[in-house]
Amino acid sequence: MRTIHWLLFFFLILLFCVAWLQWFPEGALMAPHSFHSTMLVGQYHPGNAYWVFVLLGWSMINIFILCLYLGLNYRREQKTIKRWLVAGYLLYCLAYIMMVVADLNYINEDTTNYFLGFPIPTAWMIYGMWFVPLLFSILFITNYNSWVISSDDLNAFEKIVQDRKQRLDPEQAKN
Repeated sequence: MRTIHWLLFFFLILLFCVAWLQWFPEGALMAPHSFHSTMLVGQYHPGNAYWVFVLLGWSMINIFILCLYLGLNYRREQKTIKRWLVAGYLLYCLAYIMMVVADLNYINEDTTNYFLGFPIPTAWMIYGMWFVPLLFSILFITNYNSWVISSDDLNAFEKIVQDRKQRLDPEQAKN
């Protein structure tokens, strides 16, 4: 297995351990609202619970980037692609770190500051973290033929399909 496969396996196991095995303490996700007893609110728990959630988010970012990398065409020169992936990964991590820091500050402050109509951590999520996958989508759409599959690769695939059809059923291959 290549290193990329081991990394993906590691982050998937980490994600599984954090999410499925639920390392979260009792009440880490929700607590009763102080005024409305039928409503639940998110809450901050000092200690390890917050950092488990941060680890969960970071693992998801790594899995996203690794899956993008696995979908690339390995026979092509990939310096440009790798640069874009590394730049996007760093941008994604920067936005995530800024969101986590803003969330920690938001938890400890008595007042709520807003940016373009949202609390600061939410603004980082919407204007920072949602931008990076959009950037990846645009890059992959514009460079699909060179990064993922070229017309030569597609023609080779069609030839393989035709050869297989002819081998299995010579009558049907002519159609």
